[in-house]
Amino acid sequence: MSKKNIEQLHQKIKQAHLGGGEKRIAKQHEKKKLTARERIDYLLDEGSFEEIGILVTHRTTDFGMQEQKYYGDGVVTGYGTINGRLVYVFAQDFTVFGGALSETHAEKICKVMDLAVKTGAPMIGLNDSGGARIQEGVKSLGGYADIFHRNVKASGVIPQISAIMGPCAGGAVYSPAMTDFTIMVEDTSYMFVTGPNVVKTVTNENVTSEELGGASTHSTKSGVTHLTANSDITCLEDIKKLISYMPQNNKQKVEKLPFELKDEIREKLLETLADFDDALMEKIIEDVPTSTEEVYENLKKDIASNKIVEVLTGSAENETGIRRLLKSIRHDCPSHEETIKRNGFKITNNVSCIQVFKTNFIPHRGKQSIARVWSGELEEGSSLQNSIRLQNLFSLKGKEFVKISKAKAGDIIGLSRIEAINTGDLISDEEKEVKKSHDLPIPPQPIYAKAVRTIKREDDVKLSESLKEILETDSSYLIERNTVTQQLLVWGQGEIHLRAALNKLKNNYNIETKEEKISFAFNETIQGSVSEHITTHKKQSGGAGQYARIVIDVKPLPRGEYFKFENKIVGGVIPKTYIPSVEKGCKESMQKGPLGFPVVDIQVTLKDGKTHDVDSNSNSFHIAGTKALRETLQNCKPILLEPYHKVRFLIPSQYINNIYTLVTSKRGMIKDNQPKEGWAGFEVLAAEIPGCEILSLIIDIKGLTEGLGSFEHEFERMQTVQNKQLSDSLISEFSSKEKEG
Repeated sequence: MSKKNIEQLHQKIKQAHLGGGEKRIAKQHEKKKLTARERIDYLLDEGSFEEIGILVTHRTTDFGMQEQKYYGDGVVTGYGTINGRLVYVFAQDFTVFGGALSETHAEKICKVMDLAVKTGAPMIGLNDSGGARIQEGVKSLGGYADIFHRNVKASGVIPQISAIMGPCAGGAVYSPAMTDFTIMVEDTSYMFVTGPNVVKTVTNENVTSEELGGASTHSTKSGVTHLTANSDITCLEDIKKLISYMPQNNKQKVEKLPFELKDEIREKLLETLADFDDALMEKIIEDVPTSTEEVYENLKKDIASNKIVEVLTGSAENETGIRRLLKSIRHDCPSHEETIKRNGFKITNNVSCIQVFKTNFIPHRGKQSIARVWSGELEEGSSLQNSIRLQNLFSLKGKEFVKISKAKAGDIIGLSRIEAINTGDLISDEEKEVKKSHDLPIPPQPIYAKAVRTIKREDDVKLSESLKEILETDSSYLIERNTVTQQLLVWGQGEIHLRAALNKLKNNYNIETKEEKISFAFNETIQGSVSEHITTHKKQSGGAGQYARIVIDVKPLPRGEYFKFENKIVGGVIPKTYIPSVEKGCKESMQKGPLGFPVVDIQVTLKDGKTHDVDSNSNSFHIAGTKALRETLQNCKPILLEPYHKVRFLIPSQYINNIYTLVTSKRGMIKDNQPKEGWAGFEVLAAEIPGCEILSLIIDIKGLTEGLGSFEHEFERMQTVQNKQLSDSLISEFSSKEKEG
């Protein structure tokens, strides 16, 4: 081969590596996505990748496609190794025609699939495709058929792994669903046959890409995806880990990994259990084996006496661990007689007593109270505390309410449409009033928020009432209306928890909501002072005249003192009846300062003034007070304030450095760090963090501590915004809104 030909070859390979060009690569990076080649480079061992078909281009000449040719044709294919093991791989390139599949694109994928089956090696597909390349029509669709055929032939022969790393639509989602394992990247990947716009056109239903085919939808509802990852990097790491668990093909036996028992904790657990039982302790000392039945019997006894607490793992959303929970309730939980003693309920014999522990609002059924009968017997139509009549009694079988005529002590019952009782109420027929029971668990502090509004304006009225009902069913929510931004904030324990509340609004109350960017409530104050500022309000036209003249001093107050008004008028130059109007006018001007935010921590001193015998009145001095402070604040060096919260982290010791870094990145300050008493391996970290950084803090913590970390917070103080970029951005945003308005 001549030197010229070699140079041309290198040039073409260089072009192939650029895919759709630098601008499209930059756009891919902006979306927090890697390119096809970057994904392969990270997945495979360094220097092991051998590419196949790097200079392939499409054959289409319709629709001007002959002028748009890219080497590789939108997919990178080849083979390499992962930890020394041979794998075949293809990675669709979204920078070339959106990763759309053409005839030649499909041929490249089919070729590596055939080679994978022939050599007996795993097949990995990194999918990032908009579907079939429409310019090629039926040829591209035929390419999908060829791929599906090979998916079927390879099934059970070699491992097939698919990663969804972008918005895959149409034919691009069928093949991944047929493979052995499917992984999706959160927030950037979607799987659907058609998109939200088509759904809107056909069904007139508004649905987001995430709801239609996002990672959360396919991992929690459809079950199409087996794993989700929070980034491209995490996804590729998961593939590496997955490959390490499986053989190369159906003929290879799984290798037994060398394993040696170390640090077994069974004996330690038995010793801990024996601390509460002398007979079990003697057996351990004498090295006598203990049966499973003996262990369970001791566990049951110690749980009933509240000496130990059973910890179970599971997921309500994914319906895992439910059977174990029910088994534990059946065998391990104490009887109602034991629970009455433990809680200290003073119940007279044969007196009917119930406790409400859960409230639901069911469409077309209204309020449903779930209660435990602690003592006595209840019959349909009987009364408690005279005013509470039990018109309907139900037993619960899953979601079904089965009508019953009576209930006895220990039963769990449903009560329908009794508005006078709520969760936690303890009700008996010997008390005149409902008593609040304090033995129910205190819900954790809400730590994650979303700002929501109704899509339909007519739903605004019923939104608040609906949210109140949801709050009554689950007191770990918090609903608040920000008085400054007027946004409705729904607080909960995390993304899934809040999603459940919004789904209830949609499904149970027919209220469609839309999430908004949270506008955080900043304040402003002043650094400088102004003395003897004179303001005159005069109006002589259009009816009765108005006249007021005031002289004020303005100066800053210490943080947290909000507002102070001082009257130093002497000699009656302003009548006493007008003084409150001046103060009221000043307070109104504090609602929005020169920077656009509520003003706090200022002192106004009224020093002098003047009236008119005819034209002066309370309204005149009210207007003068408003104008005077508004004019003065502009000359007092206004600055922005933001709320700082006192944050208390509970973190496993091995992750404490991660939290230090996180607090710093959130503009926070570490105050203290101590071991958690009684919690081996956990530490309590005290810090101060700006309130606007709290909103998504739980997501960061869970990610940095493998879900083990938590925190609680409370407002501490207002502090000057130190971040000039943030301050300038907020002021600029306010100015833009003022111009638009």
